[in-house]
Amino acid sequence: MSSTAAASYDAVAKSRSGDLSSKDVPFRHFNNYVKKYLIQYALDGLRASQLSMKSISVLDLASGRGGDVGKWLFMQSPPVQSKASDALRISQYECYDISPDSISEAKGRYQKMKGQSQCTANFYVADCFSDVFLSTDLPTNPFYGKFGVVSIQFALHYACFSKERVQELLEVIAQSLDTNGFFIATTVNPYELSSRVKTGSLSNSLFNVELLASPVWDSDSDALLAAGTKYQFKLDGFVDCPEYLVPLDYIRTVAPSLGLRECTDASKPFGDFLVTYSSDRRINKGNVLSADERALSTLYYSLCFQKI
Repeated sequence: MSSTAAASYDAVAKSRSGDLSSKDVPFRHFNNYVKKYLIQYALDGLRASQLSMKSISVLDLASGRGGDVGKWLFMQSPPVQSKASDALRISQYECYDISPDSISEAKGRYQKMKGQSQCTANFYVADCFSDVFLSTDLPTNPFYGKFGVVSIQFALHYACFSKERVQELLEVIAQSLDTNGFFIATTVNPYELSSRVKTGSLSNSLFNVELLASPVWDSDSDALLAAGTKYQFKLDGFVDCPEYLVPLDYIRTVAPSLGLRECTDASKPFGDFLVTYSSDRRINKGNVLSADERALSTLYYSLCFQKI
């Protein structure tokens, strides 16, 4: 990402501080439900692979303002445990983002919560998808190759400007993970985005998607936009900078060669999560997504891979 992206993130960090009462709370609550599901899935999977494991380290790339800090500090496996010493928890959290203001806010959140947790955290300003970071900077992290989880939440689409960069990113993720570790991500659903380009359903009161060039379709499927398709995703109160179509089929093709096995029960459209969320008040806490919020939420997709 560029300095323009960093400036956009800085503006968001400043404008959204303390806005939990804003109108997008149901949308954000649902997104948090999905992220908690993925984190819990990864923690449970790690614990199942090695029952004696008591702690792991986490790498959070493009971590934003630290909205997930509390999740990483306090979530555990099993989620409810009478003997706290038996639970698997996060002991080390390594957090990277391109925005200095976002990193500052994330660090501030950690400082407020760290007294209630045994997790140690480090926060770094870095362009997580640049060649220098992937090839030189990240491999110097002392936990490189030992991470139990690598997480990229709502940011993978910024890295997908070429298949070569996607390949490099996947290689680094695989190398960052310990055996049995998990890569989890949330991103724009390439199939849903392509479908909406076909039908012209690219905006409502909450968001607007604009292709930055005439659509080019995948050579193997006229129902899917070509990998690397560039577009502008405008969402009120969130980052407004170019994104790129995530080549999900390519990721699924490359991942096995890197020792990454897709967990298909956790890699799925947000629409699948929404069915469960909407039908269970214990989960949604009374939050009901509007029609426009549902249209926005179902533009996304979750990814989950385990290193074998």
